[in-house]
Amino acid sequence: MMPIEHIPDWEGRLARQDAFWQCEVLDRPVVVMSAQKPGPPHPWPKPKSYASHRERWMDTERVVASAVATTRNTDYLGDALPMAWPNLGPELFSAFFGMGMEYSPDSSWGVPNLTDWSQADQLALDKDNFYWKKLLDMTDALLAAGQGAYYVGITDMHPGGDAIAAFRDPMQLNLDLLDALDDVKRLLARVNQADFEAFDFY
Repeated sequence: MMPIEHIPDWEGRLARQDAFWQCEVLDRPVVVMSAQKPGPPHPWPKPKSYASHRERWMDTERVVASAVATTRNTDYLGDALPMAWPNLGPELFSAFFGMGMEYSPDSSWGVPNLTDWSQADQLALDKDNFYWKKLLDMTDALLAAGQGAYYVGITDMHPGGDAIAAFRDPMQLNLDLLDALDDVKRLLARVNQADFEAFDFY
């Protein structure tokens, strides 16, 4: 992996974290801490006006500028490593299947799109989907800006039963587990396969 230019003992940090994931300890346990630098040394992005919360979330330029400023204005202590990740909300995975999304200043949620189990076979992972393309755009932009500054992580994805709860609405899915269990299981198998496909891609 490419070294991070402003992180001392970069190779040692990586080695300790790699060992942790192998259930091993090198010279000591992994310690991850961070603190904001005084100053700050790097200017924060200037505030912008948006017509909607959704528009702000979709602003790739803002996401990248915030990531650069955050990593430059943070002291990474112990074995901590700077990381940025594209975030369009926790139900983004379900949006890859055609579900709409609503946004607030700090969160987002899906608009259920499976009103009848007879429509379940129409749900499919769509790489021409707006949200798939936006996530790819943000990921590529973060990768380009992060060379030597931070690692880029994978977005928050909620597959499996969480995805189906978004399609149906959690309360309705509770009833489905009693009334349409076979339908839930069939869709779950397809959703899980799509999860592997999306994860492998990113």
